[in-house]
Amino acid sequence: MTRDETTHSDRSQGERSADAGREELGRDWGDSGDRALPIDVRGLEPPLPMLRILELLDRLSAGQRLVVTHERRPILLYPQLDEQGFTHRTEQVGPSEFRITIWRKES
Repeated sequence: MTRDETTHSDRSQGERSADAGREELGRDWGDSGDRALPIDVRGLEPPLPMLRILELLDRLSAGQRLVVTHERRPILLYPQLDEQGFTHRTEQVGPSEFRITIWRKES
């Protein structure tokens, strides 16, 4: 297998951490028509998970939801969401996996 053929499972945790969430940030979500916008921030060092999440929140249109996959409950994020007018729901979906769904509060 050449260097360019390396699979995702062959990548080191450091490479995973550096790349996590980038594909979502590069998309133009406003034109996607999707109601759920996924981002996986597992493996990122703080404060990168919060920064990536807050950046995507600025791109949410009415009715869209951000669905975050995280390895822990983002306790420091919750007050930020409340201040910016967002509602959230956190579900533990595995031993070290949480799904946080975030959407704008209705006026």
